[in-house]
Amino acid sequence: MKTISKFLFFLICIFTFLNLFNSYNAKAKDIKPFLDEVAKKNFDKYKLPSLCVVVVKDGNVVYENSLGYQDIENKIKADTNTSVYRIGSTSKLFTETAIMQLYEEGKIDLKDDANKYLKDIKIQNDFKRKVTIEDLLTHTSGIDEATMSYDSARDKNEVMSLEEFLKKHPPVVVNEPGKVCLYSNIGIDLLGRIIENVSGMKYEEYIQKNIFDVLNMKNSNVGLPINNLAKNYDSLFKTDYYYYNDNPAGGINASPKDMGKFMISQLQKGTYENNKILNEKTIKLMQQHHFSNDKNLSGIGYGFFEKNINGKRIIGHEGALAIGYFDDMLLDTEDNLGIYIVSNNLTGAAAAINNIENSFFNKYLDKNSNKKVNTTKSISSKEALRYVGTYRSYHDNAKSNILKFISFLGAIDENEDVKITYDDNNLVYHGVSHLKQKETARLIKVSNNLFRRADNNELVAFRENNAKIKYVFFNNTPYDSFEKVGVKDNYALSLSIFIVSLLVFVMEILKGFISIFKRKEEKNIIKKVLKRTIFFIGLLNIVSLFGILYWIVSYEMYYGITWYIKTASLFLIISIILTVFYSILSLIVIIREKSKIYYNLVAILKILVIYAFIFSVLNWNLLKF
Repeated sequence: MKTISKFLFFLICIFTFLNLFNSYNAKAKDIKPFLDEVAKKNFDKYKLPSLCVVVVKDGNVVYENSLGYQDIENKIKADTNTSVYRIGSTSKLFTETAIMQLYEEGKIDLKDDANKYLKDIKIQNDFKRKVTIEDLLTHTSGIDEATMSYDSARDKNEVMSLEEFLKKHPPVVVNEPGKVCLYSNIGIDLLGRIIENVSGMKYEEYIQKNIFDVLNMKNSNVGLPINNLAKNYDSLFKTDYYYYNDNPAGGINASPKDMGKFMISQLQKGTYENNKILNEKTIKLMQQHHFSNDKNLSGIGYGFFEKNINGKRIIGHEGALAIGYFDDMLLDTEDNLGIYIVSNNLTGAAAAINNIENSFFNKYLDKNSNKKVNTTKSISSKEALRYVGTYRSYHDNAKSNILKFISFLGAIDENEDVKITYDDNNLVYHGVSHLKQKETARLIKVSNNLFRRADNNELVAFRENNAKIKYVFFNNTPYDSFEKVGVKDNYALSLSIFIVSLLVFVMEILKGFISIFKRKEEKNIIKKVLKRTIFFIGLLNIVSLFGILYWIVSYEMYYGITWYIKTASLFLIISIILTVFYSILSLIVIIREKSKIYYNLVAILKILVIYAFIFSVLNWNLLKF
């Protein structure tokens, strides 16, 4: 009887296995026509120059497709095997993999103070809690972003070493480490420098030897031009090959087929064709959940960001470069399934790739029922006051350097702040989606500080600090935090101050030039000095401001500090000194002379406008290069 039972159990197991195998085989057979159609539809819709898709399953490439041209002008077709794309921030996964290799070898402790391994570079941190390597891996270091200026070089000979680059960008902690996840390029660059210090090899050499060579990624490299590089289109500015100084954060070039090999190694316990980059235990540690901005939201592993798709945990990373590239990698570790999509285009590709991924997972992932969320229907106006306000992300933004002013300029064109308002017994979210599309949604309360969007059921969490709401977090952006901003950082108010100030300065400059041609000379020496002083204040401020604006819009800021930026800074400092002198002298005139109230009010208003301008200059870090 026992023998028969065992035999029946064996038959059931075989039948179940064959059923699952046939089920996947059926899916695998129709993956090509399905993805061919979806890819072509989005390729045509967004008019992309090229689009490459690679899907891996159980250690094999089960689908690959290339559409369009890597070089339109020369009619060179895209190819998943040979066409090389700049993968942008997906490069971070290679840096983080390298860190895990050094951890596996016992050369670093992830819980250690990162300064221990940085040696010649020190993280400036006034908080009690130290920045650990783990904080850098999970983007929770609290380090201010500072990698826009200096991040590029005009040619190979101007490329900085990581040491030089990081000395140009001394890392400064502005938020308490370990508290919020905020995407950090400079944090990953610090990991690159740690790799160099611990291994004794240049970052580029280490990645080549310990990852590319091991995985047989023959069409991949770090930082330098490579054969068959896809030409970039839809870029913010025209350029040939663009050299980055911060390669650990975004400097890798790779073919889609090579990225398939990397995906397989991550899905197959660190192994690709019997070559191992990490052992199984380390791979699991790298991919598991380590932090989230709120316990109810998706979070981050050591580099991999989490997504909830059809109720299932998917991990991955995307890359976007302003010079015209976009790519995304998503892994279903439970089913050993991965997809990688890339294009030599930016804005259109982002939407196209998102559509393809959603279609793919909707078809090939079993739809698990999402946990039902209990909600209440309304929130009182008194309670709503805690949440209402403007929230800002410091992703590619800053608090402590001129990048803050650059983000202000960007906001004039496209304000990506989140605004929370109150209407009809509900909070209302106003923001910009991951695909840069404006959106509005009612927020329905779930529990204390936890809400869900009425339009898509995504969770939204607020966090308090000293009994006041300070942050808002979104489930679809686990790598980002939005911090509540005060009046002084209000974009509209600051823009108004700059406009009014410039009008006053222009008016005073014109008055100064007109007075030169007047025969009537001002007899009052103090008033004469006042007129000359405000003329020079206006001239210095306008010249310096336009110098800074030219530095930004001409993209000179990417290459470092120019002579005219140094001059502009000097002019602003002189202007501030003259303003103090002018205000003191003006007050003396107002007190001593019995002028009409109108003239006194005008004089006071001028002083207030100039000081408002100075405040804005200092607040938006125009002197912090």
